[in-house]
Amino acid sequence: MEDKIGDNLLGVIRPVFRIILLLFFLSAIVQDGFAVQRATEVFLSADEEGRKPLEVFDCHDRVFIHAVFSDLKNGTHEASVVWLNPKGRRQDYSNFRFSESNYRVWFWLKLKPAFGGKLLKSFDPSFGMEEFIGTWTARLYLDEKTIVEKHFFVGC
Repeated sequence: MEDKIGDNLLGVIRPVFRIILLLFFLSAIVQDGFAVQRATEVFLSADEEGRKPLEVFDCHDRVFIHAVFSDLKNGTHEASVVWLNPKGRRQDYSNFRFSESNYRVWFWLKLKPAFGGKLLKSFDPSFGMEEFIGTWTARLYLDEKTIVEKHFFVGC
């Protein structure tokens, strides 16, 4: 008897759960009746030109996040990035305004050693960089809406 009640309850819950998931998915795609704008291409690299996409960086590298936006609505837009360190704390933030409908933007993060780190790095390259070693997160926003979250690893 209990199995039949459980099966009937499960038979009702599954379609309701699917509808909720579908509505959640649609609300993520559509906002205010318009399709949410997304970056057509987002990647990390160690150089300004983005010659080689990377996910693993040396602690002395600069980390760049590149984004290509296409078919944006007319008007001014703001792209921004929040860099979260391995402890999950905000390490840095940058933003840039532009008004083109097709635009390529990049932001970079330079990891700076603690006091004395530059002086002693010739003896130990990781000296003063210990807090930067680990998995980082870069959150890219367009007009205050999250576009993508990229994870990368920094080692020495």
